[in-house]
Amino acid sequence: MGKGKGFSFNQGIVLGLVLLLAVGVGMYFKQPASAVGGVVQEPVASGDCDAVQCFQNPAYTYGAVNEFTSGAVSGTNHIKVDGKAPVASLANPEKCSVMQYWLESTTDFCGIVDETEVACGSNQIQSRCIANGSISLNAFDQFTALTAGGGANNITLGANGIKNVDFTWEGAAEQANMPMGGCLCVEYPNTISYAKPSGAGLSDTSCRFKKTYTVASTGNTYQCYDVPEGFDADGVGDKKSFALQMKASASDPSGTAKVTFFPANYYVTDDGDFALGVEKDLNDDTAATFGSANSLTIGIN
Repeated sequence: MGKGKGFSFNQGIVLGLVLLLAVGVGMYFKQPASAVGGVVQEPVASGDCDAVQCFQNPAYTYGAVNEFTSGAVSGTNHIKVDGKAPVASLANPEKCSVMQYWLESTTDFCGIVDETEVACGSNQIQSRCIANGSISLNAFDQFTALTAGGGANNITLGANGIKNVDFTWEGAAEQANMPMGGCLCVEYPNTISYAKPSGAGLSDTSCRFKKTYTVASTGNTYQCYDVPEGFDADGVGDKKSFALQMKASASDPSGTAKVTFFPANYYVTDDGDFALGVEKDLNDDTAATFGSANSLTIGIN
């Protein structure tokens, strides 16, 4: 082989060593992939979910537990992905999509798990719930208990008079009846100018939810007031006290007054969204979303 042509054996060895060194230096300065929670992630800009590579594709399970007992709550899954209509099951959602989840239960009030970005690997979405419990509702004229419907314990309210009736609300421990708020509807004779609640977070603010209410007597009217969110969500079963002030018109009132609590809960709208309401008004449906109303009627003479 002539001078200057081809490579000698020693030259080949040197070239090989140079190439190996170059590769080694390159690997040294390249940041290694990091694995966190089953995710293999090359160094990428913060929040760039699409650049993440998965060792294991997303795998999801869904469920709910009681807020106080941690026991499982059964019901129907409603899983929304990227704003689409909810489905009852979705084991393998697409990575980086955004999910919302709600468990529809016949026994519990369950919250919405909102804006969850789908991640690699095995994951669980879990809602927290509060059991729907019964409550005791009582009314007092000063310190005298008023029986339901009035009877011998009617309140006396003359023309232009003002009367304050005191109420107590007592629930069961680790349960709730209005954890998401709702409406307090007060029905009273037309000969009463107003009937306004106060105390325990109640006020004469109109109810923020739509409630279709039908009076028991054609001589009555009604007003629905707002019950704030979290009204009894603490689950301690404490006794709440509130008052109802009634002012008579120039006519001497008689008849019955009635207070009714209507709880709010979530429901699925015809458009496939989650909405909070006392009735399914976005679906043109007056049916109650959940739970049972609690009422108390007193007589007026």
